[in-house]
Amino acid sequence: MQVLHWMCRASHGKFYSNAQWTFPLKFKVLIYLYGGLLKTLILAIIFLASCASHHNDPVPGIAAPLAITSEPTLEQVKKEKGSPKACHSIESYTYCQWDLNTMVFNNGKYTKTITPTKEAQSYDVTYSALKDEDSESRTFFLAPASKKINQKGLVWKKLYPYFLRSLSTNGFVLAPNPQDAQSIVKVSFGVKTTSSGKALRHLHYTAYDKEQNELWKIEVTSLGTSLDVKRIVPALTALVQSTLPKSPDSVQSLTISENSVQAVAFEDYVKSFR
Repeated sequence: MQVLHWMCRASHGKFYSNAQWTFPLKFKVLIYLYGGLLKTLILAIIFLASCASHHNDPVPGIAAPLAITSEPTLEQVKKEKGSPKACHSIESYTYCQWDLNTMVFNNGKYTKTITPTKEAQSYDVTYSALKDEDSESRTFFLAPASKKINQKGLVWKKLYPYFLRSLSTNGFVLAPNPQDAQSIVKVSFGVKTTSSGKALRHLHYTAYDKEQNELWKIEVTSLGTSLDVKRIVPALTALVQSTLPKSPDSVQSLTISENSVQAVAFEDYVKSFR
């Protein structure tokens, strides 16, 4: 209480005698002192609350972060960039190129951009397709054309999805077994060296009915230097996928680049099933 007495003196500029230092006076001094502390605490709380409310205010001279908006549509990108150099559609996906990168749209909405990761090779090919006019078979079963191709081998397992999707994206339906299929599509592929030292790369599809009659066939051949069948065949199947619906019965000389929109689109589409 002696401390309170001295504090009272400091605040009022005078001493109180012991006779004057009664309980009512002591109570008044306590109220005065604690009232001051309470006011200080309230002001501190108000100050901290004000600081918190302005914590996210933009700093002068620094732009506020942009709000996240929905991904652009294909039409919006076309308005901004102009017409693309090339586009290719597979089911609900559209792949477009304005430069070396490929923008991917699903049902017209942007999903991602594919950037080339390797130096692209180009292949000059001869594409030949022949179809029986009476053939309307659509369900098929896929099998290698030669017993030399091991269905359990790594090469067949790697390339099988490309063979399958090149047909399924063009209206053909894979049957669960050969008995339920209207046709058996036999595939052969490989590379051999010619007498001139060139590499002859080939990819053949031949469809047979249950009586072993030919229904249709596709032959793609390319003459070059690379012997890497695992790299070449995906590009050739991309050519089949994109050309088959346009030219079911024709012979053409074509070029396919690994960075072409058809090859990039088909590679990405096949990988989406893995």
